[in-house]
Amino acid sequence: MFGNNKTGWKPQPAATELYASTIPAKYKTQLDALPFDLDKSAFPFRALTQVLRGSQHVTAGRLNALNQGSYGSCTGFAGSRAADITAACDILWRQEAEKWPRNGDGQPVITAPDYCYGASRDVSGNLGRYQGSYGAAVAKALRLYGAIHQTKYGRFDLSTYSIDKCKKWAAVGIPEPLKEEALKHQFLTTVRIENVEQAIALTQNGYGFMICCGLGWHTKRDDDGFARRVRPGWSHAQVGGLGYVVIKKNRKTRRGVLLQNSWGNRWQSGGLFCDDQPRGAYFIELDDLQTALESGDCFAVADFEGFTERYDWSRLGW
Repeated sequence: MFGNNKTGWKPQPAATELYASTIPAKYKTQLDALPFDLDKSAFPFRALTQVLRGSQHVTAGRLNALNQGSYGSCTGFAGSRAADITAACDILWRQEAEKWPRNGDGQPVITAPDYCYGASRDVSGNLGRYQGSYGAAVAKALRLYGAIHQTKYGRFDLSTYSIDKCKKWAAVGIPEPLKEEALKHQFLTTVRIENVEQAIALTQNGYGFMICCGLGWHTKRDDDGFARRVRPGWSHAQVGGLGYVVIKKNRKTRRGVLLQNSWGNRWQSGGLFCDDQPRGAYFIELDDLQTALESGDCFAVADFEGFTERYDWSRLGW
C-alpha cells in the first residue's frame, strides 16, 4: 500500500513560500491570538460525526476513514476532511446559521476529495499526467475556487470518489461549471501552521488543517490510541484538527493531536482512546507533530461561506 502512495505529497517549497507570502499578516496574528490550553482535551471529530450521521461516512457511531485507492491524491483527501471539520464546527460549535449540504436523496455529503485534488493542480498551474500535489495548493484552491461536494451538478456526477476524475482534472483542469458552483462556498481564510501551540489552538477552536510531510507512523496504535513514528517515512498528506488529547496517569502527562489517514478503515488497528475514535485515525506525540510542521506545507482553513439557512429570529427572544 505504501508503495502506491509515496508520491502523493509533492513538496514545492518555492511555490509554497510564494503562496504563504500572499496571506495577510493579520491572519497569522489572529492565529497566534487564538486561546488554547495545553491541559484541555478537545474533539472536533465529534462535530463532523454528528453532521454526517445517517450517511456512509459514519458506522456504529464512528467516523470512517476515506480511501484514495492506488493514486497519489492524498492532498485532496486531507483538504476535503479539513474543510469539513471547519464547516461542521461552524454549525455545531460556532452556532452559525448554516445547514449541512445534502445530496438529491437527502443524505449528508462531504467535500469532494477528487475535486480538491484537481483544483489544487489547476489553481497552481501544475497541470499534467503525473500524480501528487502539495498543501499550499489545496489551501489556495479552497480559498480562491471554493468547495463542492459529493453530489450531482448538472451533467457532472461527483457522488463517489473517482481516480479517473483525479487524473483528468489534474491533466486539464476543473470544468468551468464546477468552478462557478464552487465559488459559492469559499474558505475566505487560510493560514500556515508553524508550531505545536498553533495546531492545538486550531484544534481546540474547531478548525481543520492539513499535515503534509515526509514522516510515517506505525499501523498499530498503543493502548492510548497513539501510533509511534517509524523510519523511513513517506511523502504523504493527512488531516489534523480532529482531536487533541491530554492523558494523565502514573504521575505522567501525555499529550497528542489526532490525525486521520486516507488509506481506508483497515490501515490502522489496535487501542483506542475513546470508543468513538475515528477509524484510520491515531494520536501522535507533540514532538513528532512539531517535526511534521517543519515541512512548511501545513495549512488550516477558516471562514467558510457555507449553506445559509433561514435565520430563526426567535433565537433573539423577540
